[in-house]
Amino acid sequence: MKTLHRIRIEKSKILEIVKRVFPEAEIVSVSKMKRGIMNLVLLVKIKNPCKELVLRLSDKKTKRHSLQKEKYVYGLLKGKIPLAEIYEYDFSKKIVPYEYMLLSKLPGHCLEDIWDEISPKEQKELAVELGKTMAKINSVNGDKFGYIIGDGEFHLFDRWKDFITNCLREAVKDHKKLGFIDSGVLNAILETYDKYESLLLQEKKPCLIHIDFHFWHIFVDKKEKYKVTGVIDFEFSEFGVRGLDLHKPHRWIFNRGKEIEKAFLKGYNSVYKLPKNIHEQILLYRLYADLKFIQKLVGTNQIDMANEYVGHIKNHLKLLSK
Repeated sequence: MKTLHRIRIEKSKILEIVKRVFPEAEIVSVSKMKRGIMNLVLLVKIKNPCKELVLRLSDKKTKRHSLQKEKYVYGLLKGKIPLAEIYEYDFSKKIVPYEYMLLSKLPGHCLEDIWDEISPKEQKELAVELGKTMAKINSVNGDKFGYIIGDGEFHLFDRWKDFITNCLREAVKDHKKLGFIDSGVLNAILETYDKYESLLLQEKKPCLIHIDFHFWHIFVDKKEKYKVTGVIDFEFSEFGVRGLDLHKPHRWIFNRGKEIEKAFLKGYNSVYKLPKNIHEQILLYRLYADLKFIQKLVGTNQIDMANEYVGHIKNHLKLLSK
């Protein structure tokens, strides 16, 4: 996946940031971490004291995807799920010309890197833990639906239907300009949302959603059993509904097999009981989420994958028309 940032920073500036927290520190090494599409993510090893730190830098102009927003979400989730410790942050862009957060390195490994090394039995056990973790994120309630703009700033809607249809119509409008997806498919998506209006109107309770919950953003470690040691990357978080948050596990976790899907949902349901029509909801929200994803893929010239996801949309439309 190509990166969506253009961030450059000198080692001297990294040291300046580190010394704001650890005045005697010396940098041993700086390396770019494998993950980090939206932001630049650096692993900074220091001595005096001996630590591994993670420096995240963002050049995003919109507060909707800002590190300032992430800090706010970290505060909402503190004590509910394992998170990295925030040592230092600055959003003024005066120290360096980017927003930044300096965090502790989570123990263990990125789940994407080690999943295939885990035994099938342990994979199912871990999938249960993943479901529980997502349900705990979604346990944070909101007063209204909508975007988290920055540190406690919002763009909110009283009704879920109004928020999601507003988002969908913006996405369809963007795609009509882009011209990658046939207008018949775009119109079919809008008609499908009209068909499911009653489902959208039933949603009354806003909850915090991650939006990007998948293996890249989950860290795990094993002592006796594998445990989740942290969740990262909350720049897309908002106040929405559980069905929308489950679209990403449906895309990139449930594809690991039916047993993994069952285990994940078992874990989720042990914290919060999902409705019987949750699979129908997920497909409905995949239509919107896949539209947004295709737009990014086309923008980064990943045309084969974009076409693959157009195929997914057509399949979801067929299933929802039954």
